[in-house]
Amino acid sequence: MVYLFMGPSCTGKSTVAKALQNQLSLTIYEGKDYLRLAKNQGQAYACFSDILLKASESEASHVIYVITEPKELERLPQDASMKKVRFTAKVDHIKDRFKKRMHGQLPPPVEKMIQKQVESFQDLRADLVLNTSEETPEVMVEKLLQL
Repeated sequence: MVYLFMGPSCTGKSTVAKALQNQLSLTIYEGKDYLRLAKNQGQAYACFSDILLKASESEASHVIYVITEPKELERLPQDASMKKVRFTAKVDHIKDRFKKRMHGQLPPPVEKMIQKQVESFQDLRADLVLNTSEETPEVMVEKLLQL
């Protein structure tokens, strides 16, 4: 099973991925983690695509790929069995979470980046939408296990 966790920064994707990892034996890839799979980017992505396709065909193998840029979806192998999970949260909550990461400061360019990220994910189709402003990680894990 492959779960594609997609959404803006600070919407809880990694938190929920780690909570799900406590329930299932799985591998988590975030962003460009796949670059560690080979010496050059092309080979690394080919290896990563193979990993995703094999996991999507297996009930025993679980992979989560955490995506913060919608353009990453275009590169992925097209496999209908991959479960797309869109994460969202109230913009004010995202900003507060980001502020904590940045030691209490949220520069205007970062604020604009957050708004753009939120907008870029709003219309993406997903098998499940999780709002981390309204649900706990435990509730979200239960929903994911039912997918």
